[in-house]
Amino acid sequence: MEESRLAKARGDSFERALPLLLAYPSTLLVVLLIVLPIIFEVVLSFSQRNAYTAEQHLIGFSNYSRVLHDTAFWNALWRSSLYALTTTTLQLILGVSMAFYTFRRTRRIRAVLRAVCFLPYVVSIVSAVIVFEFLFDSQAGLMTRIASWSGMGGDWHSGWKLFVLLVLISVWQFTPFVFLIVLARLETIPTGILEAAEIDGASNVQMIRRVMLPQLRETLVATVLLRLIFMFTKFDTPWLLAGSKGTNRYIETLPIYTFRQAFEVLQLGDAAASGMLLFAVTAVTVAFAIWFTGRKQEA
Repeated sequence: MEESRLAKARGDSFERALPLLLAYPSTLLVVLLIVLPIIFEVVLSFSQRNAYTAEQHLIGFSNYSRVLHDTAFWNALWRSSLYALTTTTLQLILGVSMAFYTFRRTRRIRAVLRAVCFLPYVVSIVSAVIVFEFLFDSQAGLMTRIASWSGMGGDWHSGWKLFVLLVLISVWQFTPFVFLIVLARLETIPTGILEAAEIDGASNVQMIRRVMLPQLRETLVATVLLRLIFMFTKFDTPWLLAGSKGTNRYIETLPIYTFRQAFEVLQLGDAAASGMLLFAVTAVTVAFAIWFTGRKQEA
């Protein structure tokens, strides 16, 4: 009797420990790949360290003070914010419009449109940048010639036009992300709701405004947050577009500024401080968006 009780107790203990044992590998992976690098960056942001030396010593908030007093940091922060807001807004408008249009088509046409609209998203960023550079080449670019007819010709790789070109590339390539998410959510709306609205005589505008958009509220909020975070921390597209041409100051975003501090100025402490400020701005923005959305839903 005692032996059966002990066996049962051991079996219960094993059942309680089994979930922890199964979660151990993934937990260890998260700690190694996410938690430890974050801790290292926090410590590095309060330290003085050159990229070519192993010497490191704590200096308090000196890195943060130096970065916050750097005009280039604030310019990069402004460009990152403008880039994220502009591209996210355009992606949202175009993606939602494309999703509404595709949703009202037949099943066969919808499948074709979904495949065609998804193509830019699977193109590599390097290929997309190269294609747009050829299209907007100042000498023989097709889009440059078209733009010149409306008085927008000239060099698209300098000045404010370089920023416009960056926005065009990003919107073209990442609008399919919004399109697919919104379309997937539209396809889950119960058909009974749509049929009832049609029987009541709702027009297309009323259908979108009164029926579809309320169903998309949570999806749109999540999509906007994802796109803002993704575009605000975007590094590869701005760097590939102008990183080696000497005109990168026009589109030097905060990730590029952080990269330069580490691998051009060779100050890892300043780069870590800039990275932590980048993380702080992103976290505050997301927290505010979630709080504002929660208040709107309660109202």
